[in-house]
Amino acid sequence: MSANFGHLKDISPELHRLGVLAERFFADDANTSLIKSRQFGEFLAKEIAARAGFYDPAARETQVDLIRRLAAEQILPRDVAGIFHAVRKAGNEAAHGIGGSSSDALSALRFCHALGVWFRRTCGRDSGFNTGPFVPPRVSRDIDSATLAELAALRQQVQEAEAKLAAAHASAEELERARLAAQEMARQAAEESSVWEQTAMELEANQAALALRLKELQSDAAAQPQATLLAFRQAGMEAANRLELDERQTRQLIDVQLSDAGWEADSTSLRYSKGTRPEEGRNLAIAEWPTESGSADYALFCGLTCLGVIEAKREAVNVQSALSQAERYARHIRLSPEMLPGDDPWQYGIDEPFRVPFVFATNGRPFLRQWLAGSGIWYRDVRRQTNHPQAMPSWFTPKDLLEKLRMDVDAAALGLAEDSFGHGRLRPYQEKAISAVEEAIARGSARSSSPWRRAPERHARPLR
Repeated sequence: MSANFGHLKDISPELHRLGVLAERFFADDANTSLIKSRQFGEFLAKEIAARAGFYDPAARETQVDLIRRLAAEQILPRDVAGIFHAVRKAGNEAAHGIGGSSSDALSALRFCHALGVWFRRTCGRDSGFNTGPFVPPRVSRDIDSATLAELAALRQQVQEAEAKLAAAHASAEELERARLAAQEMARQAAEESSVWEQTAMELEANQAALALRLKELQSDAAAQPQATLLAFRQAGMEAANRLELDERQTRQLIDVQLSDAGWEADSTSLRYSKGTRPEEGRNLAIAEWPTESGSADYALFCGLTCLGVIEAKREAVNVQSALSQAERYARHIRLSPEMLPGDDPWQYGIDEPFRVPFVFATNGRPFLRQWLAGSGIWYRDVRRQTNHPQAMPSWFTPKDLLEKLRMDVDAAALGLAEDSFGHGRLRPYQEKAISAVEEAIARGSARSSSPWRRAPERHARPLR
C-alpha cells in the first residue's frame, strides 16, 4: 500500500508501481528516486495520449515534444503541462549524472502525487476524489537538515488533516484514507528496501507489457466518438483547476519557467542566504534577496546589474494584486552601487525612488485571458508613472530586459515632437488627435521628473 499512489492501482497498475518505487527509493538513493519519478511522468504522458487517441508508438517523439503536443491539443491543461516539465527536467538531470539531492527527489515525488490525483480525477471520472495531504516517505540517516524540516512539516499536515476530518464528522471513506495515511508513516520505518529493488527489476523486464497496454488504450480511444474526446478535455481542465500547490511547489514551477527563458534559476540552491551573488557573465535569478521591507522572492541579475524583482505567490493567490508588493521591494532592495542599473535610480515626485526598473508578480499559472488577474506574469516598467501593469504569457529573456533598459523613453517623446506632418496630407482632426497624443506623452515624461535623476546616497545603501 501507498497512501500517495495506492489510488492508481485500479486504473493504472504500471503508474502505481512507478510511483511506489520512486517513493521507496527516496530513503536509499535520491538519484534513483528522481529517475523513477521521471519514468512516472513519461508513462503518464503516454497513457494520457493513448486514452485520448493521440498515441503513436512509431513516432519516437521525445517526452518534451509529447507534452507540448498534448498541451497544444488541449489534452493537457497548461498548468498540468508545467508540472510534467518540472518532473522531466529534474529526472533528466539525475539520469545524465549521478547526483540529485533529497530535496530534489522530494519535490519530484510531490509533483508526481499531484499528477496522479489529476489523472484519477480526469481518467477515473472521479472529479471529487481527494487523497488528502501528501504523506512524506521514509527517510535515510544522512538526509540534509532543510529536507528534514520540510518532511516534518508535511507529517504535521497529515496529522492535522486526520484531526480536522474527525472533528468535521467526515465520511467513513475520508476517515479511512486519513487513518491509512497515518499508518503509512508508522510502517515505513520497518520496511526493507530489498523488496522494492526486486520490484524495480521486474518493472524493467516488463517493457513489452507496458507497450502493449498503451496500444490497447490507443485502440479503445480511436473507437470512441468525438464527444468522448471533448469530455476528456473538459474533465482534465476541471481537475487542473482543483489542483492545489503550495508556495514551495509554485517556486519550483517558476524556476523551470525562468530557466526556459535563459535565466539561471533554482530557488533551493541559488539563494542569497546560501551565498549566491551576482557574477559577470551569468544571468542569475537569485532567491530571497534582502530588502528593507522583507525578502524579494527573486532578484534578476544580468552580470552584476540588477534589472528587476519578482514576487511569487502560491497558485491560489490573485497575482495582479501582488504587483504592489514587488514595487515596494523595488524601492527598498539593498544593492551595492555597482549593482544599480545605469547611473541612477528612478523617481517621480516621491521620497523613495525605484532602485530597479522592472517589477514582476506571478503565481506560476499559465496565462489565460478569461482569468486575467489570476494567471500569467504581471509586469510593470516603473521608470515612468504613466506605465501601466501588463499581463504576459512568458518571461522576458535577459537580452529582452537589457534592451528594454537601454530604451530612452524621453528621447522617443522628443522625436515625436520634432516630427512634422510633412510626409503626407492629413485632415485637421487627424493632426489635432496626433498632437494631443504627443502632448500627453510629453506631460507624462515631465511628471516622471527624468527617469535618471540622482537619488540621495541613502538609497544606494551598500550590502552588509
